Amino acid sequence: MTPTSPRALRQLAGALLALAIVPAVAFAVLQGLVQSESEAQLAEIRDGQLDGLLFSVNQSAWDVASSWAEQLAWIRAEGAPTDLLPGPVMEFLTERPGVRAVVVADTALATQQVLTLPGEAADTTLVLAEAIGLPSIRRLVAQNQQGYRKLEPATLPGGRLGLVFVADGASSRDAIGPPRVLCMVIDPDPFVSAVVMPKLREVGRGGVALGVFRGGEPVGTTDLDWADVERQRPLWLLPATSVGARAGAGSVEEALQRRAFQSLVLFGGVTLVLGAGAWFAWRGVRREVEVARLREDFVSNVSHELRTPLALIRMYAESLAEGRVPDDRKPRYYATLVAEAERLSRLVGNVLQFSRFERGTVQIAREPLDLGGLVEEIAERYRAVVEREGCTLTVRPADGPLPVLGDRDALAESLVNLLDNAVKYGGAGPVEGSVRAEGGHAVAEVADRGPGIPVADRERVFDPFVRVQPESADGLVHTAKGTGLGLALVRRIAVAHGGTAAVRTREGGGSVFQIALPTHA
Repeated sequence: MTPTSPRALRQLAGALLALAIVPAVAFAVLQGLVQSESEAQLAEIRDGQLDGLLFSVNQSAWDVASSWAEQLAWIRAEGAPTDLLPGPVMEFLTERPGVRAVVVADTALATQQVLTLPGEAADTTLVLAEAIGLPSIRRLVAQNQQGYRKLEPATLPGGRLGLVFVADGASSRDAIGPPRVLCMVIDPDPFVSAVVMPKLREVGRGGVALGVFRGGEPVGTTDLDWADVERQRPLWLLPATSVGARAGAGSVEEALQRRAFQSLVLFGGVTLVLGAGAWFAWRGVRREVEVARLREDFVSNVSHELRTPLALIRMYAESLAEGRVPDDRKPRYYATLVAEAERLSRLVGNVLQFSRFERGTVQIAREPLDLGGLVEEIAERYRAVVEREGCTLTVRPADGPLPVLGDRDALAESLVNLLDNAVKYGGAGPVEGSVRAEGGHAVAEVADRGPGIPVADRERVFDPFVRVQPESADGLVHTAKGTGLGLALVRRIAVAHGGTAAVRTREGGGSVFQIALPTHA
């Protein structure tokens, strides 16, 4: 490798230093520009969250009152749809917190029946005509005829609230009678304590403070003052009453201060990391130059990775073209041509697959398959190439099926790479394959009688672009075609399947390459 000049190293060091400083400065400037925008975004997010909580409180109170109205609508007397049964109404009033009386009237508000709890004054409820008016009653009747029941709040004397609605007047659920007007007379404070406050306590988590207010004064027990309220909405059922909220964990300004501090820490961390990265990159520049040279060698020798399928396609195509194939064997030849053409396409994508492994974006499509059957299939398909190189190929099958979960194409490519490696470096010696079960794994091995691999290089041989030169075979690495990519892919594919790839010295000379994959029941 040509040594890198000091000037080039200084230029590289300056460039790396600039890469460390410029992003840090740009980050600091950007933080200043987005500060006001962040404030608006935080305020918008906060307001949206608070509005959602206030809406849920309102909806909960409305749902409770609507369920009460539904229960009250079915309490009526036989033959007198505008009358109420005192017994069920008393039970209703006793069980409904805040409801002090019930009024039933015809839609003209000409006759009214009032039922109250003991001790309650009835005359305060006999003013529905003034409290709501006939136009509102006609609107409620029209809505009821369309299948929609609406609660209409009405202010009553004495600070009471009337929830007015219209229901059918029949005493049987199967019959339809004239509509009637019903009103639940509610004392707001007990209603708030029994219905609204539990919902506030339920949703008021994560530091959010909520409270109910009337005229700026709290209703019920709350730790929130009106002056601290950030968002407020009137209660739908209690128009003179509001529910307010304040976001927890400090104000927006405090959140921005915390964010500014975090940004400062991040700025220092980014600068430190970039500086350290620049320093390490400068230290590794010579290694990168070597990697660049190896990549150039890879590009120049990549055609070797395509030679095997091309050789098969040519051999089978020539045999067919020259008429040397009996008719009964032609389908097999055609099938082999198609299969090898497909494998050639996969080999063309081999480089892209390796790149995906390097980036961590490779996808392995696992499916149940028999590893022993796959080894025998690949050996049979590759036998002609092995024998053409002057080698013999034998396969010792497993005692039974070896089921694994794997990507058939990826595993086939691994096995082909091992066979190709054995032919290239094994000379004219025999190539032997075997499959067995061992310790919960399916193990496939390819053994050759080549010069072997030094112990110190048994891990390096699986690194990309690395081609090891055995001491006993001087010059072999230069005469044997290759890119140094095949074994790297073998290991990456094995690891992607949860397995391992390794090499050991073969007794009597040579190497044994092994793939071990977890078995699948």
